Amino acid sequence: MTFGESVKTCFRKYAVFKGRACRSEFWWFVLFTLIVDVALDFVMGLFMIPLLFKGEFNAESITNVSSPFGIVSLVFALAFLLPSLGVMVRRLHDTNKSGWWVFLFYMLSLIVVAVTVVLGLTSFAFGENPANTAEDFPFVFLLVLVILCLLLFAFGIVLLVWFCTRGTIGYNKYGPDPLADTYVDVDLTREQS
Repeated sequence: MTFGESVKTCFRKYAVFKGRACRSEFWWFVLFTLIVDVALDFVMGLFMIPLLFKGEFNAESITNVSSPFGIVSLVFALAFLLPSLGVMVRRLHDTNKSGWWVFLFYMLSLIVVAVTVVLGLTSFAFGENPANTAEDFPFVFLLVLVILCLLLFAFGIVLLVWFCTRGTIGYNKYGPDPLADTYVDVDLTREQS
């Protein structure tokens, strides 16, 4: 599958989580998403330069969702969310794995974010009271965060390996092989000769 075919296929199957996707479909779409993201960041950076020299630029200009930069980032993220999730699930299906692994990875990511927020709020509250000592700081949150980050990293490596693994040749429980027409059946070739 070529770069263009991959992008067309992923947007044609915008929210399709059934079936299978070959490695080239997945990785070309990842590259396309990366190129679009870098291009948007470059263009937004060009618009931020004049604001920087005028003194109107601050961190809130980027992080504020209601700012033009935040709106562009949000639209990009929402436009690419479903096709990206769909191609990830279909890629796992091609390796005969459940697409729920992607959901579990993102749930673990949300848990890491939640623990980080709780840890940040706790450390903020800890710093507000001068009577607190270092022994009072809840290091359990920090330990849990480190463990969750290591688990998330390991899970990400496993998903990366699965995304790089060759798909099941032939039919599997998720459907027909997306590369079925590219294989040469040696036995049929011998019988025809």
